[in-house]
Parts: sequence; C-alpha cells; structure tokens
Amino acid sequence: MTRLLTAAALILGMVAATADPVGIGSTVPNVSIVKATGGRLNLKATIGKKPATILYFYSFESGADPSDFAFLQQYYGSEYKDLGVIALCVNGTDTMAKQWKKETGCSFDFVVDGSAQRQIALLFNVKKFPALFVINKKGMITHRFEKIDDELLRQAIESTGCKPKEE
Repeated sequence: MTRLLTAAALILGMVAATADPVGIGSTVPNVSIVKATGGRLNLKATIGKKPATILYFYSFESGADPSDFAFLQQYYGSEYKDLGVIALCVNGTDTMAKQWKKETGCSFDFVVDGSAQRQIALLFNVKKFPALFVINKKGMITHRFEKIDDELLRQAIESTGCKPKEE
C-alpha cells in the first residue's frame, strides 16, 4: 500500500511539474509572490491595475546587470504613465532582493520566487536570464524578450495602450 501511495504521489508530482508554461497570448496565472519589502504580491491582481506591466526575471547566479534596472526605472519612473514593473529574482532571498532594490535605487516592486524549484520561472518557461514579459491590462502576455532592446520594448509597451508621459 505504501508503494502504491508513493508511486501515485510521484506521478501526480510529475504531472504538476509538466503543466504547460504560459507564453505569448496566455493569461498570467494567479500566483502569490514574496515581496522584498515584506508581504506578498498577487501577480494576477497587481497586473490588472495598469495598462501594461513588465515582469522582469533576473538571477544573481547569472550576474544581474544593474544597468537593466536603471533602464526599467527610467521607463517606470519618468517615461510612461501607468506602467507597472515587477522584478522577480529566481535564486535569491528576500533579503538579497531588498538589498538589490536599495542599491539600484528602483522604486518598483522586487519579488522573490522563494521556492527551491523556481516554480514561477518554470511556469513562465524561463531558462535564460534576463527574461522580460510585457503584459496588458487584461493580464495577457503580449511580448517576451531575452534581452532589453529599447525600440522593441517601447513598441511592445505602446501596443498595450500604455502612453508615454506628456513632455
């Protein structure tokens, strides 16, 4: 009986682990993520509040680039009104992400995929860092990038209806 239960648990675990990852055209899943500043952030609930949200996956193991964060802060802080940005660390702790937020001077949310299995990164099929997703107000993923390209990112953001701030 114990063997049967163990086999059933393994099969269920494999099925859960092989769930289809979200991609372009998919709706963001309803997941809760630990915020570096404390508390939790519900991804789906947060995304629907702005015309566009950038979900940026980074990794300390892969050498996170501070210039990427400065670039995203420029978009978030001064170039676009109503643009959301969430930086998601896949291999650190909330303490590391909090320190990184402080060092980069960014005002957007930093969150941590606190699971050892990096479940959120797997859900988004992130295998290489950085990975950046543009998500519209309806929660649909409209674009995916594996590096930041200013012109393409601007086009992606504006295609969601998010407008640049007035001069």
